[in-house]
Amino acid sequence: KHFHKKGYIYIFFVSLIILLNTPFFWFLGDKLVIRDKPLHSDAIVVFSGNGEAGYINPSYQKRAIDAVNYFNEGYAKKIILSSGKKQVLSEVNLLKILILSNGVPEKAIKIFDVYPKNTSDNVKLVNNHLKLIDAKQIIFITSPYHSKRAKLIWKKNNPLLNVLSVQVIDTPSQIPVWRLSFNEIRVICYEYLSILYNKFKGNL
Repeated sequence: KHFHKKGYIYIFFVSLIILLNTPFFWFLGDKLVIRDKPLHSDAIVVFSGNGEAGYINPSYQKRAIDAVNYFNEGYAKKIILSSGKKQVLSEVNLLKILILSNGVPEKAIKIFDVYPKNTSDNVKLVNNHLKLIDAKQIIFITSPYHSKRAKLIWKKNNPLLNVLSVQVIDTPSQIPVWRLSFNEIRVICYEYLSILYNKFKGNL
C-alpha cells in the first residue's frame, strides 16, 4: 500500500510537470477569453482591475487606455466606470483621472463610486443605470480571463442587452503558448471555479 501511494504521488507530479510544459493551460485560458468585434454602442462599460487592492498595479491603467482607445475610435460617446477595492482614493476615480488626462471630456464619464462584492453585484449595479438610459448595446471592457464569466452574468441579468466583450491591451495571443506563468495559471483556475460557483448560485 505504501508503494502504491508513492506511485500515485509520483504519477501526479510527473503529469503536472508534463501539463505545465504543454499548451494545456493556454487552451483552458483561451476558452475563457471573449474577442467580440467592436461595434457602435450606447456606452463603454469598464470593470477594472484583477482583484489587486493596491495602487501600484497595471490593471486599472490598462483598462483606462482601453476605454480611451475605443472612445477615440468613435464606438460610443459615454464611458461608465465601476469596480475597484475600497481605498482612500477609489480605483474608479483613478480611472477617471487617467481617462480625463487623455482628452476625454468629463461629461462623457459616469462613475459608480461604490464597492460591489463581486461581478454579479457589479453587473446589477451598472445594469440598472443602462436600463434607465435605454441602452441596447455596450462595449464591455474587463480583464481578458474574466470576460467569459462576466458576459454570462450580463446575459443572465439582461438578456436583451448586447454585450460586446472586446479585446483589450493584454488579451492573450490566439497562437498556442506552451508555458504560462504561475499567475496566469492561477487566474485561469480561479475563473473556472468561479464559473462553477456562480452557476451553483444561479448568477449565470
